[in-house]
Amino acid sequence: MTTPLLHKLKSLDKNKRYCFVGLPEHIAALRVLKLKFYSEFKHIKYLIGIYAGTNMYPGAINFFLAGHNIKNINSIDKIDWRYGEWPGMLRVLTKDKRHLMLKKFYYNYLIPFFISKNSMITPDFTSELADISIGDAWSPKLEKKGHGYSVVISRSIFFDNILNNLKLKGKINIKKIKFKECINMHAHMLEFKKIGSYLRIISLKKNGPVPSYDLKPTDIKIKRKFIESVIEIIIKFSSNKIIRFFFSKFNPKFLGVIFDVSRNIWKKISKPSKRSGLNNIKFIVENNKRQKEFK
Repeated sequence: MTTPLLHKLKSLDKNKRYCFVGLPEHIAALRVLKLKFYSEFKHIKYLIGIYAGTNMYPGAINFFLAGHNIKNINSIDKIDWRYGEWPGMLRVLTKDKRHLMLKKFYYNYLIPFFISKNSMITPDFTSELADISIGDAWSPKLEKKGHGYSVVISRSIFFDNILNNLKLKGKINIKKIKFKECINMHAHMLEFKKIGSYLRIISLKKNGPVPSYDLKPTDIKIKRKFIESVIEIIIKFSSNKIIRFFFSKFNPKFLGVIFDVSRNIWKKISKPSKRSGLNNIKFIVENNKRQKEFK
């Protein structure tokens, strides 16, 4: 989940060297700080970014527990968000020895109720300014194989060497893939970030100041704007306290099944309009060129 950054950095020993692992917005902030105030942040040597699509507020856990008639979050002994074989399950172990489990695609029902505002307007999904980025390799072929695969984007010789050394030692298996294949793995979320965040920021302008990004997608179709309006309505509806309270009384598995079916139907309906915004690969390639210059 989103956490404050600057006060954590103040506690670091500047005589030591650090490798920072964080969300795309953390990585971007640190990259700017390192550029503008190098002497103050030179002890943070490497930035490792994780793929981050949507984040949720901590209230999602209370919501999940309420569906199991557990009222106090202190009843939890342990939480695993991705337990077991990939893509994993949400597993909650309680102090009274209860095991609560829900499939990954089922517990995504929590997202519309508790999606964080920052993840809605952050245009970066793959931690583009990190030295190396790591995320799930969402590919139908790989999903059928099971086990679990990651997609890695290395942007520095240092991490290239680490990956190659690990491969030579037999610690990891590496297979290079084409740029377009990498895009296709996460096309839905990339579009949500690159196109969706832009539309959401435009919508937020009427309420006051908004973040300024060097990002302006071209030729956004009316259908895509309509889809964004539907998403906005769903999230506003779901984030209402009364609505949350009402749905918190339902069994999580029941909500998960309904959400998974609805998600697949929605993806089929919205896919043509959303994918059309990513057909212009040049848009993303130009973004990567700017990133290299920035670094």
